[in-house]
Amino acid sequence: MRRLLFLVLLLGVLAGCGGTTNVRESDLEVEGDQTAERPTPAATPEQGRLRLASARIAAISHGQASDPFWAIVKKGLDDAARQTGVAVSYRAPDRYDISRMRRLIDEAIEANLDGLIVSLPDVQGLRAPIRRARRAGIPVISINSGSDRFRDLGILAHVGQPEFRAGFESGLRMARAGLFNVLCVNQERGNAGLDQRCRGVQAGMRRGGGRAVEVFVDLQDTDETQQRIAQAIENSGADGVITLGAAAVAWGQVLSTPTFTNSSNPNELSAGSASVPSFERETGVGNLGFLCDLYHLATNGDDLDQVVATYGDRVAHVQIADAPGRNQPGTGTLDLDRHLAGLAAAGYDGWVGLEYKPSGASEDSFAWLPRDQRGAA
Repeated sequence: MRRLLFLVLLLGVLAGCGGTTNVRESDLEVEGDQTAERPTPAATPEQGRLRLASARIAAISHGQASDPFWAIVKKGLDDAARQTGVAVSYRAPDRYDISRMRRLIDEAIEANLDGLIVSLPDVQGLRAPIRRARRAGIPVISINSGSDRFRDLGILAHVGQPEFRAGFESGLRMARAGLFNVLCVNQERGNAGLDQRCRGVQAGMRRGGGRAVEVFVDLQDTDETQQRIAQAIENSGADGVITLGAAAVAWGQVLSTPTFTNSSNPNELSAGSASVPSFERETGVGNLGFLCDLYHLATNGDDLDQVVATYGDRVAHVQIADAPGRNQPGTGTLDLDRHLAGLAAAGYDGWVGLEYKPSGASEDSFAWLPRDQRGAA
């Protein structure tokens, strides 16, 4: 039962979202029907000066740490490593490549690490190296893709969401919002999780009386990605677009996303709230739901009270971070409680996404949010 304690601690940190206190107790070793406690040794003077890791673990994913989504995953791993006293290395191919993932897993096995975390975009393609890890006595848990298949590989636990259901609920919500012809942009052909999500979007749209078409893009080729999405919108007459990753939104000409943002990204379509009327006139699109990004609006110079008063009844999604700094609420100068109350009064009753960068440990950054107002998708 090699080093299971560490993986249980890590799983708890990754899955938890509330305030927690970690208490390091003596390790419990299990051998057959017997149990015996192994006392945690006191720190020596040398250890006091040099912090020694209690275990070494590799996290191997199909997504690069430079991707906005996987950067958050990596930060969670780093926070968990600090809290549990282990050493974690994040490893990923420089682009979506299952064969490279197999080699990275084999390298972790050869290094005789204490634990392994993997994503499962292609269960069949990763089955052999994961089995080799288990035969070598290395505990394995999975994250992100693979929620429906991890048990087939004998993996201890999975941290992720049901992919088809997530897509289905998204598609159904878009259909109920009045959309009838949606594009689902998939940035990783062959990733089972993303494939299931797009199939879920299609099923949800059908349930709501609409349809969805899957479009594949390669985010490594930004010009081609932008052209493919734009061409697909023109050819299909799509009235909505759903992407499966933040990077795809950044490069795609997605009508509902850039309306309230103005970063340095030249692919965004408009500059802020003042451009909404002219954008609608020029495109002839009048059934838009707007992403109200309070952080970017504020840093763009928009008057948040005026934005809420003018467009509050047309907001389809809200995301927040404090400004300046883009950290959790309470670290900057924005009165986010007032603005969220204004949006609620205008009729917005959807999710509020937390787009901030924690100024410290991830779990500490939730202290501002009452527990009864928290939720998980």
